[in-house]
Amino acid sequence: ALRWSERGMCIGSWWCATKMYVCTFIAALAWVWYLWRTTTRPGEVSPGLLISVWFAAGTVSVGCCSLCNYAMVQLWIWMDPYCYITYPADRWPDGYTSGKCITVNLVQWVLTAGIIEESFKF
Repeated sequence: ALRWSERGMCIGSWWCATKMYVCTFIAALAWVWYLWRTTTRPGEVSPGLLISVWFAAGTVSVGCCSLCNYAMVQLWIWMDPYCYITYPADRWPDGYTSGKCITVNLVQWVLTAGIIEESFKF
């Protein structure tokens, strides 16, 4: 399922992340353009202001979040190489996942999303 990331940050994983980033970049641009065309009167909001907001929110922020997310996943792997956010099965394939691992994964999902989302709002 995660073949693109099995070897860490190699060419394949960088290419996959780049494609996801480009899709996010284009979607943010399309959304800002749509909102600008449908909610403002001509001359009310300059395109330069929208471009600066779009660049900061849709580009710089997403890039920072991507790097921070990768670093946090590496931290979780370092803390427990058998039970972490993208591999939530400490006894696989021989047995069921333990309750401790499920709890650790729950905390990791909440912390990863919360810390990254709240840290990079600008």
